[in-house]
Amino acid sequence: MNMSMTHKERVMATLNCKPTDRTPIDIMEGAFFGGMRGYFSKKGYATKEEALNYLNADFRWLRCSEDTNDTINMEYDTAAGEEQEIRIDNEYATYSSQYNRPLRDCTTATEIEKLYRPDLSALKAPDFAQARKRWPNHALVLMPTWMPLFCGACEMFGMEEALCGFYTAPSAMEAFLEIRNNAFLEMLERVLNECGDNVDIVWLGDDYASERSLIISLEMWRQFIKPQLIKQADLVKKYGKKILFHCCGAVSGLYPDWIDMGIDCHLVFQTTAANMDANRIAREFGGKIAFYGGMDVQRLLVCGTPEMVRQEVAKNIKAFEHCGGYIVANSHHGLPDIRPDLIEVMMGAAAKHR
Repeated sequence: MNMSMTHKERVMATLNCKPTDRTPIDIMEGAFFGGMRGYFSKKGYATKEEALNYLNADFRWLRCSEDTNDTINMEYDTAAGEEQEIRIDNEYATYSSQYNRPLRDCTTATEIEKLYRPDLSALKAPDFAQARKRWPNHALVLMPTWMPLFCGACEMFGMEEALCGFYTAPSAMEAFLEIRNNAFLEMLERVLNECGDNVDIVWLGDDYASERSLIISLEMWRQFIKPQLIKQADLVKKYGKKILFHCCGAVSGLYPDWIDMGIDCHLVFQTTAANMDANRIAREFGGKIAFYGGMDVQRLLVCGTPEMVRQEVAKNIKAFEHCGGYIVANSHHGLPDIRPDLIEVMMGAAAKHR
């Protein structure tokens, strides 16, 4: 294929599993971490934006900033292109029941309705028009906020209580998920109305799996989580946007459901998790949903060699060459031991594949 595509054209074609001039590339969710700023600054790229341009990343990420009563998120200054970690209290760093979870003792819908009132009114959207003006040819992704359903239940009840509650107190769990999702949908629609045509893709997210299997059973996921996630997907599609869905781990059992509900791409494609090998996934689901990630951050991008990284890039791209729909990126972010030089190798190797 000899055609030359813009970043946006390349990404949108890939999300439709169509041919492109090269495989799209990105730094996972646009997040710099560890020593990346210092590394690229020494190479002459003083800002994050300069480094992303040097790396030829196809995406740019727009994060809403917020001050809510039960969520933790990242602030992102779209003008300066800088991000800042907000302090995370210990109780949000784990789902352990040792902390005083707000809804831990609730077992009825009435108790939930009385106690749980999430408020997202303080969320502030970025300047979408300015972002499009700044990045006219990139694929722009809206990250509304981290407001997961299953993980939210684990935060508010404690993981053990939440998992048991799906069996022993289903009406309470349904009430929690309904209230939480309604708050998210109200906020999301407000932001989608603001963004207009200036955003191409919407990021949604939750985490349901370990590296070995789903944490919540597929049956329980379909009963409790899926009906609420469908509402999110339907709303995004109503506004004509593509969906990137963040979920870590061994999630291949969910792909048929995600495909049916219109999710366009799975982000955090973790090929080292059980049954997530790129060849197998491409063979079974290629052409039906796109995949973003695939470059291991636990070992390969920490203690691998440049040649190992190049080989993994080539292997993953080859797995999807018959069906398209693959975006090269690190399989997660936020780990300080990830080597910036190997991120550079990953991006460079992927950009050379046609």
